Amino acid sequence: MPEIADHRLIVGVIGGADPAWNLPEERVGHFFETVHAALGTVWNGLRRWHAGCPANGGGVMTDTGSEKTAGRRAEDVHHFEAIHVGGDAFAVDVRGHRFLVDQPVEAGGTDRAPTPTELFAASLATCVAFYAGRYLHRHDLPRKGLRVRTEFTMAADRPARVAVVRLVIVPPPELPEQRRSGLLAVASHCTVHNTLHQPPEIRIELATASVPRAPLKRRGQT
Repeated sequence: MPEIADHRLIVGVIGGADPAWNLPEERVGHFFETVHAALGTVWNGLRRWHAGCPANGGGVMTDTGSEKTAGRRAEDVHHFEAIHVGGDAFAVDVRGHRFLVDQPVEAGGTDRAPTPTELFAASLATCVAFYAGRYLHRHDLPRKGLRVRTEFTMAADRPARVAVVRLVIVPPPELPEQRRSGLLAVASHCTVHNTLHQPPEIRIELATASVPRAPLKRRGQT
């Protein structure tokens, strides 16, 4: 299990299998390049169509509070909340799985859990590990001993951000030499890594403040 400053996590997966795991190694890289190029073309076309579609108000997106996203079905949108539980600690519930984030003691926290930035790097590492594991499974190879060593470096300037992330996949000793390139190609195209290379649209908004209703005055009161 991944360990971050003595905090242990377990990750799983939902969804179907990736057909690319069944491709020969020499075709894996070409497969992903072709798919990414095609998806990029389709996505750009859909955005242009949406912008000019009268049914969508000429492309003007309105926020109705239901967090609808253009071009996405409602079931494709995932929801969760980060809730304050004390000090610098927050709890997150994702599909019934609850975990905490906190800050180290030297940063003013209580070190009850990893930091959000550590979880960011951990999400990439575990996503790479998952794809590597599925590749091994598809080729009837053991996953025992599979590890992804991860290190990240913060930027020295502003804004605060991660500057460098380095991951080293340590495969099981049973991995044949001819499978190494295929394993690396598949693991390098995990969902989190793809997202970092093609960043999503991110909107941070402030919820509308609820205005308390004034109490009704009785007759004769001023």
